[in-house]
Amino acid sequence: IDGARGRLQADLTFGGTLAEPLVTGAAAISGGEVTYFPLGLALTDINVEGRFDENRHVDLGGTFRAGEGYGEITTTTRGSW
Repeated sequence: IDGARGRLQADLTFGGTLAEPLVTGAAAISGGEVTYFPLGLALTDINVEGRFDENRHVDLGGTFRAGEGYGEITTTTRGSW
């Protein structure tokens, strides 16, 4: 990564064991930017939110800009991490 910036806001609780860690809570990135020159990658206006629950479910969603384009991500995992 050649450059990264933005605001990270998180309210997370860490528990479990070293063998099976558990993270619960929420985290959000707003106004983020990431650049990686070798690939010509430049993402701007990154706004992503994630929620983590006690069953290891993760819900992640957000938007970003890539050059003149616009992207959106929505994903859910259910107890697989």
